[in-house]
This record gives sequence, C-alpha cells and structure tokens, in this order.
Amino acid sequence: MAGSVFGLGGQLDVQAASLSLIAIVIFTIGFEVFTHHLDHYLEGTAYKEMVDKIYQELTILGLISFGVFIFLQSPAKDEVPSNIIIAFEFSHIVIFFSAMFFVMEAFF
Repeated sequence: MAGSVFGLGGQLDVQAASLSLIAIVIFTIGFEVFTHHLDHYLEGTAYKEMVDKIYQELTILGLISFGVFIFLQSPAKDEVPSNIIIAFEFSHIVIFFSAMFFVMEAFF
C-alpha cells in the first residue's frame, strides 16, 4: 500500500511518533478536564444545552473525518474522482462552521 499509513512500519520515526502520541494524549486529557469543569459550571443554564450540541456536532464530524481518513487509505479511493472527495470534505467543513456559527450566534 504505497502512500498509506498502514504500510509505514519500517519507515516510522519512533521518537516523533511517540512525541506525537504523548502530545495527543495530553491535549485529550486537558480538553476532557476543561469540558468537565465547563459542564459543571453551565449546569442548569440554557448554555448547557448549546454546549451539548457542540459536543454532538464535534462527535459526528469526528466520525465523518475518521471515515474519510480510512477511505483515503484504502485502494477504493482510486475509483472515486478526486474532485468528488475534495467537494465532500469542503461540504463537511462548511457544515461544521455553519453549526458553530449558529451556536455562537445563540451565545451572543
């Protein structure tokens, strides 16, 4: 699988990969702590529902991104024109920013 992350074993810089993994774990823990405190702070307010919607949107878009990533690593990507893939990713990002815009509009 040329160009696939699944065939990187022999070419992988272990130190860079380890540092990347540590950075992702630290970011994830920090984000989790932040959102935990935010949930407690907003409990019982209308903002809590908005923040929950943001979490749902991020979850859905994360799953879409993961699916696109897996698809782009597979041999099936060669059968789909690149302009279709780019258009799909563009639409995905536009939907995300539109949702975030409406949430921010509700905050202010």
